[in-house]
Amino acid sequence: MDADKVFKALGDPTRSRLLDLLYEKNGPTLGEPCRRAAFTWADPSEAASPASYSWVTFDIEEYDTMFRLTVTHDELEAGSGMANGISKGWPIVLSSLKSFLETGRAIDVFARPKSA
Repeated sequence: MDADKVFKALGDPTRSRLLDLLYEKNGPTLGEPCRRAAFTWADPSEAASPASYSWVTFDIEEYDTMFRLTVTHDELEAGSGMANGISKGWPIVLSSLKSFLETGRAIDVFARPKSA
């Protein structure tokens, strides 16, 4: 697996908003290799207030024969709704990314669990 594949997976339709934000911040394209991407993040209802923004950084580094993706989300107010949402949101997004890279199919993060 190469670093470009990770960023292409981020381009899955369920992550199109993420790519829009990446492009707005620094303009990288999916065809260009990149090791770090960073951008500001805000709840849409608070987007008008720069004080409500947090910072997200994606770092890709070689790790043995693989690559490691590190997502750092900081400048969050402790105990805020954003911090609570982020702590629940990133695990499912990254799990879906992992599934996409391994199987070619992302997890539908908005689907309801099937009842037993």
